[in-house]
Amino acid sequence: MTVTASWPTDLGTHSFEVKPSSVLYRQGQPIQTIFLVVSGIVQAISRDRGDEVPVAFRTAGSVLGAVPALLGHQHIATARTWTTCVLSSVDVVTFHDLRQTNARVARWLQALLAQEARDYFVRARMFMQEGMEKRFEYLLADLMRIAGELRPDGTLVLRLPTTVEELAGMLGTRRESLSRLLLRLEGQGTIMRKDRWIVVPGTSSYMAFLKPLTPVSTGSDSGQAAASAWKRSD
Repeated sequence: MTVTASWPTDLGTHSFEVKPSSVLYRQGQPIQTIFLVVSGIVQAISRDRGDEVPVAFRTAGSVLGAVPALLGHQHIATARTWTTCVLSSVDVVTFHDLRQTNARVARWLQALLAQEARDYFVRARMFMQEGMEKRFEYLLADLMRIAGELRPDGTLVLRLPTTVEELAGMLGTRRESLSRLLLRLEGQGTIMRKDRWIVVPGTSSYMAFLKPLTPVSTGSDSGQAAASAWKRSD
């Protein structure tokens, strides 16, 4: 799930490109910079008892670090780029000064907090009320919205390589449990797994709710360029 808000021009940010697997900040560090994701995907990772658990994605329009900075907290998760990203940034001192003196920045923060609260409420409700298969459907829908591609042959491809461990962490389950679910879905023809890629056949029961979410339908040069942009370094 993602939280997005328009970036106030009053913040006077500058943009720059960051390579995949770059750590923007770590959980528990003091907040020095607020980031806006202009393009690409950033993964939020929580460390618990020495284990790193992916907890959320942040995509174009997402703001990183603003909420804990506003509350006077340290970073509550580690932010690591999953793809090549273009980011904008503003130092936290300027951020605090503007939020107190600039009405547009204050209104932006209010909208940001409302979206963040709603996002966590929806996520908490999903984890409390739904079984693992339904949670996987929700997660796959989120991922397809971010990086789905409708191929000319009618299949949907998640253009974002994922490991079972990463998916299990985001679902709050064990790798073994998710592996069993994925094998069952593959046996039913609902999905296919090719290495770290998820493919949804055109005949899959998932198509009804996934197809409308898919942002691109290609085979064109622009689609191939987009696919290359999602590729992570190992």
